[in-house]
Amino acid sequence: MNIYDLSIVLPVYNEEKVIERVIKDIYRQVFQVFQGKCELIVAEDGSTDGTKEILKRIEREIPIKLITGKERK
Repeated sequence: MNIYDLSIVLPVYNEEKVIERVIKDIYRQVFQVFQGKCELIVAEDGSTDGTKEILKRIEREIPIKLITGKERK
């Protein structure tokens, strides 16, 4: 079981225009300077634009935990 000092949960729905910038800003401003163990959980909720594809690409570049679904909850 992983224990984190900081967990950030980012709910996402149809954010293709801003999601990459937001995640990279969080990573740069928080995760690269925070001294403890941290995680970024991105909870994508059935987006119908290009958000899912962007998140899958970002997941290969930045250590995020991506939770995604086909339908909006």
